[in-house]
Amino acid sequence: MGAINYPEIMAEAFREMIGKVLKVVENEGLSSPNYFMISFHTRHKGVVISDWLLNEHPNEMQIVIQHWFENLKAHQGGFWITLNFNNDYETLYIPYSAITAFADPGAGVEFSLLPLIVQSKAFGSEKKKAKKKKSSAKVVSLDSFRKK
Repeated sequence: MGAINYPEIMAEAFREMIGKVLKVVENEGLSSPNYFMISFHTRHKGVVISDWLLNEHPNEMQIVIQHWFENLKAHQGGFWITLNFNNDYETLYIPYSAITAFADPGAGVEFSLLPLIVQSKAFGSEKKKAKKKKSSAKVVSLDSFRKK
């Protein structure tokens, strides 16, 4: 058995949570103070967006789901939604695997899926560095600071 891939497991769990949240909104609607900001890779396999949106956002795009949206359909692998871009109504399909960040500022929820991987790798490299260094720290007794 190889090492446990925590970043991938966490990203998968977050994407599953996004799908569940969108399914609730599909069935019950979105009420204040909740609104969503979702960033995604526009060239990810399975993403469906118009050519003009792809030209304006060739790598990544952020959408806001708040006051006006239609036809939200959350499925197991992704979601369909119609949004208004300067009075042009566009239907998008976004696979959950294309999502790079999700926020619900009204609820104080925000997370990025990309830093999970970066932080994990950075932590691993710091851990290796720490093992290589010999500790020269002194142990200090707290007894001298305590009230008697």
